[in-house]
Amino acid sequence: MAIFIILGITASIYQLVLLREFTFSIAKNELSLVVAIGAWIIFCSLGSLAGRKKRFLRLSYLPFLYSLIFFTAVVLIHSVKKMVGLGYYEMASFGFIAASALIFFGAMGFLVGYSFSLFSRNYLDQNTYSFSTFAKFFGWEALGFFIGGVVFTFFLASYRNPFVFLALPFVFYFFISARPKKKIIFIVFIIILTFFSVQSFRKLIESEFEGAKIEFYKGTPYGPVIKTQKNEVNSFYVNGSLVGSSEDLPWDEKFIHTTLSALEEPRDILFIGISFSYQLPEILKYKFKSLDYINLDETTLRLAQETVSEPQKEKINFIITDPRKYLQTNLKKYDCIILNKPAPASLSLNRFFTYEFFKLVNRRLKKGGILSFYFPSKRDILSPHILKFNSCILNTLDKVFKNKLLVPSDSMIVIASNQAIASQLIFSNFLQRKINTDYLTIYHLKDYLAKDRRDYIKKKIDPAIGINKDYYPLGFLYYLSLQQAKFYPQIFINVESIKSYTVLFFILFGLFLALLSLKSKKANYFISIFAVGFSSIMLTAFIFIIFQVNCGALFEMIGILTGLFMLGLAGGAFFINKVLTRFGIRKLALSFYFGAWALSTLILWLEISFYNHFYQAMLFLYFYSFASGALTGAAYPLLSFYLTRDHQMKKTIPISLYAADLSGSFLGTLLVSIFIIPFLGVWVGLGLLGYFFILFCLRNFY
Repeated sequence: MAIFIILGITASIYQLVLLREFTFSIAKNELSLVVAIGAWIIFCSLGSLAGRKKRFLRLSYLPFLYSLIFFTAVVLIHSVKKMVGLGYYEMASFGFIAASALIFFGAMGFLVGYSFSLFSRNYLDQNTYSFSTFAKFFGWEALGFFIGGVVFTFFLASYRNPFVFLALPFVFYFFISARPKKKIIFIVFIIILTFFSVQSFRKLIESEFEGAKIEFYKGTPYGPVIKTQKNEVNSFYVNGSLVGSSEDLPWDEKFIHTTLSALEEPRDILFIGISFSYQLPEILKYKFKSLDYINLDETTLRLAQETVSEPQKEKINFIITDPRKYLQTNLKKYDCIILNKPAPASLSLNRFFTYEFFKLVNRRLKKGGILSFYFPSKRDILSPHILKFNSCILNTLDKVFKNKLLVPSDSMIVIASNQAIASQLIFSNFLQRKINTDYLTIYHLKDYLAKDRRDYIKKKIDPAIGINKDYYPLGFLYYLSLQQAKFYPQIFINVESIKSYTVLFFILFGLFLALLSLKSKKANYFISIFAVGFSSIMLTAFIFIIFQVNCGALFEMIGILTGLFMLGLAGGAFFINKVLTRFGIRKLALSFYFGAWALSTLILWLEISFYNHFYQAMLFLYFYSFASGALTGAAYPLLSFYLTRDHQMKKTIPISLYAADLSGSFLGTLLVSIFIIPFLGVWVGLGLLGYFFILFCLRNFY
């Protein structure tokens, strides 16, 4: 059984590394991550089915194929956008992302599924077995997946060069039978491939950045931090996003001085985000009482410190923590909170443009205090896509703050307060303070704040557009729509219609599966495992999103979350295996099983609906990942028992259950990532999931 543990460890680490490389270089958001997992899952299912009868690959070839496929996937991930004329930081079309996911994750997923099938058949050919043996295959692989996730999170997540993992599969050779000479040859091949790949990674990255010199490259638990230089211009990329350049001084002066000129006396200032070029030096030109700088990542915080001199560093309180956690737990109030975050191109960024975040900020502002931030817009004419996105963010802001001042531009600055904000005050404060600026003048300010432009924007904002929430990320959806319009100019998203059709499809699909399961007992068992895969992957996606919304560190802890799920899967499989071996099975076991799923979904729905400080309940999410994994794992021995009791013993039972489960998971990833989370949100999604479980509970009860 050790070979299944090694398979789980290898699959876990390779999946986590490829997901990070794919997300930051190509996909740029967490929902595409779910799509990539779906591609892995469906090819894993196909691989397991391919290995049921035919063994077209020998055991000795598998480890080298793992290294070769991983190498190819990493190279393509860092090369393919350049091939189609897209820059590193640019968002790709959905079709391009989906096709890339199938290519980059399909081959590795297929190999994992085929390996599981091959290892299962080899064991069953050489050993006596019973129904309880089948569940052990799933359990030991899941345990290996957990070990891989934990090891990756605590020891490997800050890797700089993904090619160092090429050597991992040679461990297989300690557990598979092959001629020693052949083993040595393949191990040497793996070592040579690893050595030369590690040496060439920097050139691969420079090629991805179109020949720019890589001045700084560091892996962090949250993603890569990269500083490049080309044509004497320094650019700074964090987690796949371009966050600043050395040519940003005109913008930095505009953003900082327009903001601080809106206050009579900016005494206590909070800066949230990444300061790469001139933001902090511009703030330091003012006389203030305190300046707090907050960022989650220590690496980017240290780079921010490099933008100011040693004496000036003493004037700034640098804080390493999640900004939302800080606003929840710290009672200090501010005259000005400056949010320096890119557009909500991902859920980790969207969490800074939601109703819940604006409420947090409002509670930490003094009377007359201001919040200042910016987002993509247009100075004069708003296209329909830009209008929807801008309307969503501004309508959300209006639910919290009484007043706002808009500064129209390609990056619209928004200053929000509960007191009136007069443009004349900004002009007078800027003139009186005589701040030394290289680009910004009073004439620029008057042009930026021209009343006719501000009135145009206000009149165009559509009050019917819904607001952006943590668990209903409309701002993220409208921004994705805006970006995809570059590739699909005729795209038109009717949110309400898609919501209705998605709900209707989900209801009818559940009924269809329930009716289909009435065909026979065997059909019911395989549809049940399909339903388990379908719903458990959706629940896992919801847990990912809830985690990301509340702490913004999904990529730091995704290995733990998935690892705990797989540990629960192993525990559930082993525990139910023992129970069935000792006590047998009750008539309504499947009904109670789906009832337990329904109850767990209800508990999670209640938790996110009524608990306002969810960051303090991260342990609950860890436990919930484990519990949902345990429920998933319990299905394998339960259904294996049914199948071996009602049908003759077959060696293909574990492979067929594995394939059916993964097929359901694939459909679940597509539905949850493309439709449910963007268009329905987590609350409605959990409600539909509860309906699905209740439906199967009733079907198996009657």
